[in-house]
Amino acid sequence: MKVLKTFLTVCCMSAMLLGTYSCTDWGQADPPAAAEAYPTHEVLGSYSFKGLTTLAGAPFIVSTTGNANLVYDGTLYSEVLELNPGTATMANPLKDAKLKNGAGVTMWVKSDGTKADDRIFTFKNGDATVSFLTNGLLEGVGATRGDAASIFTPDTWQFLAVQIGTKEYKVYVDGQLKNTVTFDENSQVIETLSHSENLVLGGDTNGSLQLEKISVVTNDLTAADIKTPTINKDVKLPEPVYFNDFESTTGLTIVGGGKFITDSNDKFGKVFQNVASSTPRTNYLLLPTGILSHSAETKEMTIAFWVSAEKAGTPNAYTYAPFFGAYGAAPAANGNESNFPMLVLQSRGLAQINNGGWCDFTPAQNVDGKNHLYNDNTFVADAEASLYSKDGNWLEDQMWHHYAITFSETQVTIWLDGEVKNQWNLNGGEGAYVGGLFEYGGNYQYICLGGNQAWNWGDNDAGFMFDDFAVYDQVLTEEHLEKIVNQKINAVEIPEAYYRNKFESEAGLTIMGNGTFVDKGDAHGKVFRNGSGAQRTHYLLLPDDLLSHSAESFQLSIGFWVNAQHAGASNEYMWAPLFMAYGAAPESNKNTWPMFACQYRGVLQVNCNGYTDYTDSQNTAGANTLWHNDKDWLADGKWHYYTVVLNGENAKVYLDGALANEWNNDGTTFTQTGLFTNGGDLKYICLGGNQAWDWGDNDAGFELDDIQFWNTALSPAQIQAVMSDYQ
Repeated sequence: MKVLKTFLTVCCMSAMLLGTYSCTDWGQADPPAAAEAYPTHEVLGSYSFKGLTTLAGAPFIVSTTGNANLVYDGTLYSEVLELNPGTATMANPLKDAKLKNGAGVTMWVKSDGTKADDRIFTFKNGDATVSFLTNGLLEGVGATRGDAASIFTPDTWQFLAVQIGTKEYKVYVDGQLKNTVTFDENSQVIETLSHSENLVLGGDTNGSLQLEKISVVTNDLTAADIKTPTINKDVKLPEPVYFNDFESTTGLTIVGGGKFITDSNDKFGKVFQNVASSTPRTNYLLLPTGILSHSAETKEMTIAFWVSAEKAGTPNAYTYAPFFGAYGAAPAANGNESNFPMLVLQSRGLAQINNGGWCDFTPAQNVDGKNHLYNDNTFVADAEASLYSKDGNWLEDQMWHHYAITFSETQVTIWLDGEVKNQWNLNGGEGAYVGGLFEYGGNYQYICLGGNQAWNWGDNDAGFMFDDFAVYDQVLTEEHLEKIVNQKINAVEIPEAYYRNKFESEAGLTIMGNGTFVDKGDAHGKVFRNGSGAQRTHYLLLPDDLLSHSAESFQLSIGFWVNAQHAGASNEYMWAPLFMAYGAAPESNKNTWPMFACQYRGVLQVNCNGYTDYTDSQNTAGANTLWHNDKDWLADGKWHYYTVVLNGENAKVYLDGALANEWNNDGTTFTQTGLFTNGGDLKYICLGGNQAWDWGDNDAGFELDDIQFWNTALSPAQIQAVMSDYQ
């Protein structure tokens, strides 16, 4: 699959970075008095590549070197800066800023891990530089560099936050403290930050590095700055009026020599393989009648599908071949010459319509003043050279690509791999009318995928492969098409949960205390709202065998949605339990072992045929991060996703798909494997409350939804994919 966003070569880069930039000049307002003269926290620059098509044109770039590109990333659902290797230099937002306590820099980072001392960013003031390296250390004026391993997991997106103070700097990755380093006695780090003209991203001797969502702040980073941001995936796809992924062939008729095959790429599965014909209008797939009849009210339409030329030969074998044709009836002996209505979509990026009016989508109607051709074998007469542009063979690599065409009454757009490739503006007059497609779409009774060229033209059907054919009764946006492409290409296989409950049914569940099921009227539907105000009183009792499925795999993952909308202020639930399991119900307001405890604040405890308390010394970061008080991950009252993943002697807690804490047990003094071997002993399984031992922590009024159990260790990508059901 080709990269979905245009790569910009260095020679044409005169500008870089981003969609959003903010800079507040000092002195714009009267300075406050005394100690308030320097603010403790101010965002001077915030940059995201999301939505950009090239790096050119951004107003704050100084220069680039090496191989700097803009690419789309399916994990962050955004365009990102790729330096492979190379640099992108921008004006320093901290120039002349008054840094009382220092400064902070945050960003998403993805490193290939080939070197431990790759430069991620550098403040440069003449010969004086301060560089942050992938080993988590600073290199530069008065700062200690060191030989250490990279703090980043190779080829994995992680969120970096660097707090550079006057005497030390701290480094956080995915919200966890990784390094605290004291400066040399004569450090000039802060001076370099505030005197540097430029902030340089990347390095010319690096391995591959990708960056996104860069922020620069004065003085102290806040807990919100350090916390891993939630990835925004809020694009909701409309429902198609017709969709076929060819896993079922009901309603389909093969005309000629095509067949259904299983593609070698398992992301595509069963596809339609057309066969190249020796004569026109011979081989194609006949789709159901009526699939183009749903746009009379919306007066909009999108037709989209995946296509591959892997078995179609070289581009000159399908120069003029059609992708799709729709007519009132089957072709006659003289072809489709007199067979109105007609809609044909050509593989080279052109189209034609004749239904209650007509449009040939001419160069004069194209917003570029010319039509773009995506098969370089197309013949263009010398007299028409200015009206047509040959722009490459988009199917030549024989990979899967996405085609879409969107229709409104005034504009028609062809999208190839999510990019606009031809766009025509129409006035609705003669030769510029597509309204019949909406009003009379039901007249298309003979609808063909893969062949059946228009009129009596002599263009053979091509041996293309097709998948995921869809028709929508509205115009899809660029964001819609990006999501379609990335759901397919970057699809993550989610293992099947052995237990899942979305609380649409209450069967097998018992409410203890004052909880209730409520209908939220949104994507979550019916959820459990817990009661609050006492210990070991309010919770939802789940089936008693849910922890008995990991004896062979020695792996367990549990995930569910939670919000604190009705739980009060943060200090009312700062010690609250979230998911608890025991051998029996509490007695005399006290629980004992066996026990498995998942606390709201992101820590765990196991006491089941062996025990572990997941202490600071067991945490891979050297200390537990407690996600309460100023780090309260539920404070906004919105839905958030909690996941605990246990694998052998390793345990992880993820909050909203980002790693919150990770521990390793020694397997001797501290062990969690009894949770796998003896998990069946934990028969009293509670969601929302029932704190451990006799601790005095009240059950909280959380809302909870869609709890799932897997006997596998989910990866971060799989957790994000699970979360996408509601995003």
